[in-house]
Amino acid sequence: MIRVFIADDHAVVRQGIVRILADAPDVVLVGEGADAADARKLALTAEADACVLDLAMPGGGVDFVNELHELRPRLRILVFTMHKEQQYALRVLAAGASGFLGKGCPPEELLAAIRSMASGRRYLSDEVAEL
Repeated sequence: MIRVFIADDHAVVRQGIVRILADAPDVVLVGEGADAADARKLALTAEADACVLDLAMPGGGVDFVNELHELRPRLRILVFTMHKEQQYALRVLAAGASGFLGKGCPPEELLAAIRSMASGRRYLSDEVAEL
């Protein structure tokens, strides 16, 4: 079972991810938060394998990805964002993220990214791989 938490400041996005995860028999949601403080707390207490992290939430950003990676080096961080790949993908991967995915992706790709990261691989969309 892959244990995941979500950190996104938009309730409707969190709710959508919750529904996607609920349909996956190998994934369980262990928490959700709306800002960096919530994500930090979940990283330290939720015993998660992976997190789906919004880059633009309050307190978020590339530096926060690095902070989470330093707090929990084994936590697989999927940056799930509306920002363009060219602007942030390479920076968040260098900061410790295990994957980068745009919010316009189909639900199946979100699950594929989580599963890929949980198995120890990085997840890169085709657009990011081209960079």
